[in-house]
Amino acid sequence: MNVSIPISDMPTRADVTYDAPADVDIEYYTDEAGLHLTIDVRVAVSFDCYRCLERAHRTYEARYRETFGENDDYLTWSQEGGADVGEPIFEAIYATVPQSLVCRDDCLGLCPKCGTNRNLTPCACDTECDDEQYGENNPFAALLKNLK
Repeated sequence: MNVSIPISDMPTRADVTYDAPADVDIEYYTDEAGLHLTIDVRVAVSFDCYRCLERAHRTYEARYRETFGENDDYLTWSQEGGADVGEPIFEAIYATVPQSLVCRDDCLGLCPKCGTNRNLTPCACDTECDDEQYGENNPFAALLKNLK
């Protein structure tokens, strides 16, 4: 069964914007062990890359498998033996989007000395940070002052 989960019903995260409804495929069967559930999730998101701070768009896909017994309190079971699988679907969508979002797997990020986006422009800075040499010229100096 394929369902489209509206953006308004998707898990809230401050660091992402959903670009489209989540595409969810659900397969299930029951046997003496309980309800066997397979959830395939595809979700498109926009976010600011954690390394280079550029706005990025990526689509993530994942598959989740779970078995729920009749006495499992995680699902709401009806008198007829059916189960509400909304919560496992919600959690599958949430878990599909990584916690550390990067624009691409090989993102080089910002130079810690000059602040250059190293994906766009190579810089000649030494990767070792020298606070005395760069102190006030460091674009991150103001942020560092706020953390102290």
